[in-house]
Amino acid sequence: MAKFIKINGTDYCVENDVADEITRLQSLTQWVPVTESLPRENEYVLTCYITGDGRSCPSLRSLINGQWYSQEDMMFVGSKNITHWKYIELPLPPEGVK
Repeated sequence: MAKFIKINGTDYCVENDVADEITRLQSLTQWVPVTESLPRENEYVLTCYITGDGRSCPSLRSLINGQWYSQEDMMFVGSKNITHWKYIELPLPPEGVK
């Protein structure tokens, strides 16, 4: 069975399993509202939070036991102002560094 899927504005006809995988991969790069879902635990994600003066700021954070922690110092940061998150692909460390 095949279905149509849109990629960069163009419709393609692909097998269902291929379309499902493309949809899954596309979803990994999009902002997800925290009201819809949360990321997997213990993985760093890029978050968007609203500062006290109303600015939108990105921050690298991890969800541990249902609580958000900052990447910089692993301190609990709360979730009150976090609005969205998205998976990001972190680069590999430099060669020779473990």
